[in-house]
Amino acid sequence: MLRNLSLWNFRCHHDIQFDFTSQMSLFYGNNGVGKTSILEAISMLSSGYGLRKAKFADIARNNCEMWKLKCVFDEEQYIISYYQNKREILQNQQRITWSYLSKELAVQWLTPQIITGFWKDIQIRRNVIDRCVMEFCHNHAALFTEYERVRRKRAELLNSNYQIFVIDMLNDILVKTGMQIMQNRMWFIKKMANHAIKIEMTGEIENIMYEKQVCDTQTIDQEIASNTFMHKKNNTNDNASKWKKYLQCNLNIIGVHKTNFVIYEKNLNGMHASTGEQVRIILNFILKVFSLNQKSKKILLLDDVLCSLDEIQVNLLLQKLSKMNGQIIISNIFDIKSDFDLQRIKI
Repeated sequence: MLRNLSLWNFRCHHDIQFDFTSQMSLFYGNNGVGKTSILEAISMLSSGYGLRKAKFADIARNNCEMWKLKCVFDEEQYIISYYQNKREILQNQQRITWSYLSKELAVQWLTPQIITGFWKDIQIRRNVIDRCVMEFCHNHAALFTEYERVRRKRAELLNSNYQIFVIDMLNDILVKTGMQIMQNRMWFIKKMANHAIKIEMTGEIENIMYEKQVCDTQTIDQEIASNTFMHKKNNTNDNASKWKKYLQCNLNIIGVHKTNFVIYEKNLNGMHASTGEQVRIILNFILKVFSLNQKSKKILLLDDVLCSLDEIQVNLLLQKLSKMNGQIIISNIFDIKSDFDLQRIKI
């Protein structure tokens, strides 16, 4: 359990610390006092850019050159600092990597932007699903980092003079990492299906990528023969083997970046549900993922999501949260009337 959080030059907080004494904690206060910033600081324990997806340099208070936070758990202490365009993390004064930390600690979050955008923006849906996948597949974040690096390099070379063997090498890496990303997603979808949550994954090439898990040679041959390749205007005089590899790579890129997800609850398609039902579905989905995570240290951050629920729904949610194995940290504008063991911290 997270026992203490200390912040230095983090957002609007100059030097502040909080002690946690309960499984569920509530930060409440007026807008702009830094409630979300506290949750964002805790989200920095995960890989990536945290709850707000902000650049690390933009987090420092009043254009300071550095920021730092310290999280004290029962047996471990983590210090995360950013200085001179470099972020590092220490566990009990020893430097560690985020991939190492992700094996021990899980941090998930839900914000109003995610709740409203999940049903409208495919990219947000992919981000939410992939973050959930990262909690179970520890290589998922590293795969994405490698995939994006190679994809950008490939795009740069395609717009300049390049040697074909270099593109072939990058294509091979993209295909390999892209397929691993898709396989992780498929594994997660099947895992959730075993726990009464149905997720459909759709896209432009689902028959090639999602069902077969490979770019089938015969299918690619058919694509080339029918001249439906997206760059068909360039597909005239080159040999078939070259275009097989090129087509395979482009199908892979489409599969990773144009995948769509639909979540069902009791056969109710979330895309067709009412606003209240959509809030309930995404909440239940995140809570189910959180409950299935078997890591020893788990934190769920709920940033200003209770405002869309009435008093009865809030108490039902708190009842469900109180039974979960993990720590829950909530931010809200107002205090919450509840008989549950809820530590209240006014900001």
